[in-house]
Amino acid sequence: MDHRCGTRFPLSVAVELRVKDQTPIAGRLVVISVTGGLMEGKGALLPPTPVLLRPLAENESPFEIEAYVVRTTDKGIALEWVEAASDAVLSLLPGRPASRRINSITPAQVETSLPPGTR
Repeated sequence: MDHRCGTRFPLSVAVELRVKDQTPIAGRLVVISVTGGLMEGKGALLPPTPVLLRPLAENESPFEIEAYVVRTTDKGIALEWVEAASDAVLSLLPGRPASRRINSITPAQVETSLPPGTR
């Protein structure tokens, strides 16, 4: 059963996942919604590990998004935001003026652009 809610948008943003008392995990945020995201990266994290996701954007003030690990798969680490639709999360969504996206993908392209197995 799929419990995800909200529209998911593909993107490609370099990020760092911080876990208490561990070395940060580097990766790319490849799918985002107002309630969570999917980060491509290697890490053996068990749900519900609390984490901080930090986008690595040049020339912009850094911010962090509090999240919990929902699952870890061969595709990456699935996250649920502690605060859904926070300003930080909204700033990463496609079409937002403060977007830190690297790829410009319109909502009409979402279904055909999502990584295999996430539609």
